[in-house]
Amino acid sequence: MKTRLFLLFILVLALTISLASGVNAQGSGPEDAPPLPQPVGALERFRPAAPEGEPFVFPAATEMEGQGVGAASVPLGQPGLSFRYVQTFGVTETPYISTTTHLNYPYGIGVEGNSIWIGEMWGNRVLKYASDGSFQRSFGHAGFAEDYTDTSFWEIADVVTDSDGNIWVVDAASSRVVKLNSSGKALLTLGQRWNRGSDNSRFEYPISVAFDASGNIYVSDGAPWWNQEGGNHRIQVFQSDGTYLTTLGQTGVCGSANNQFCGPRHIAIYGNELYVTDANNNRVQIFNISNPASPSYVTTIGGLNNPSGVTGDANYIYVADTGNNQVQVFNRATRAYVAAIGTGWGDGNDQFKNPTDVAVDAVGHLYVADFVNTRVQQFTRSGSTWTYVRTYGTTGVPYVTDGYHYNTPSNVAVAADGSIYLTEDIGRKLRHF
Repeated sequence: MKTRLFLLFILVLALTISLASGVNAQGSGPEDAPPLPQPVGALERFRPAAPEGEPFVFPAATEMEGQGVGAASVPLGQPGLSFRYVQTFGVTETPYISTTTHLNYPYGIGVEGNSIWIGEMWGNRVLKYASDGSFQRSFGHAGFAEDYTDTSFWEIADVVTDSDGNIWVVDAASSRVVKLNSSGKALLTLGQRWNRGSDNSRFEYPISVAFDASGNIYVSDGAPWWNQEGGNHRIQVFQSDGTYLTTLGQTGVCGSANNQFCGPRHIAIYGNELYVTDANNNRVQIFNISNPASPSYVTTIGGLNNPSGVTGDANYIYVADTGNNQVQVFNRATRAYVAAIGTGWGDGNDQFKNPTDVAVDAVGHLYVADFVNTRVQQFTRSGSTWTYVRTYGTTGVPYVTDGYHYNTPSNVAVAADGSIYLTEDIGRKLRHF
């Protein structure tokens, strides 16, 4: 009897110890108790895929309930963590101080009677000045494209007026040409905003626009100046209402034949002749446009270095010879060389740094878009000699700013001492606060 009682006691004791060990194994015992085994790949099976190149972030705990994952740890940060607005550095939508005595890299120019229109490639404005240098009017917001409408511009390559006084703006970056009335209202758009292409309803980085006596529209659908092999390498011709008429050149083909272009830039029309600066072929191509539906090749002016701009008057053809930093003058009737304006690279009154366009007003003043010098130079002619008159803009200074205007801030960092460092992308500055 005693033996049976002893065995029963041993059995109960062993059973009690076994139950206690089971509880500890479930997590209520010592900290070094082994965890319950997880099926291989359990976490991965219920983990959503992270976007390529981005770190994975676990979903909130409620999103993982009932999926057999177990107790996944989700770091939540310190209780009560929050952010509040403190202050703004800079002036909203105003990257620099707007003035009419500074031009932010003028690239294309056009004339209206005795006045000149200047298009800022990186200033988002077109500005009109009288031939005496006085400012008259402007469209656009200096250094800032307000929206994605037809009356705001991103990279102005040309500005021209037609016989009715409408202003045509070529916005190269957004691949469109916009017709504005004298009040700045958009009347017509050629191309599709931010939709480049090679069909007849779209452009690939248009550079220039011109008009014949009948109002037909000619658009230089060239190539980006930063990608000379890209672009459509053609001139598109439209009727005055925007209906497509014909194409000069071969779409998308950079060629050197008489019916081809390689990076056509600014164009101009005088009488029945169309002048095309064929930049990458270092020449100007001339076409007869008496029949706009079928222009015919006339001749070539060669010996140039990456020409970007051209214009003509009753006596001369003027070419902005960009690579040679001069304006070359040719006899319009014979095509013979006449003279060179400018002495080469420099910031003096008789020098240029990559001139990109030329224009002649009704009284014979010659205007030159002096791109790198951030100015437009005006000259007057006496016989076959051209003399400097004045400068539009401020040489070498595209705009003015202060400690409160930032031109496209791109990076910010905070130092250990609390100082803030800010870089300006287009402004080319490092700011320290």
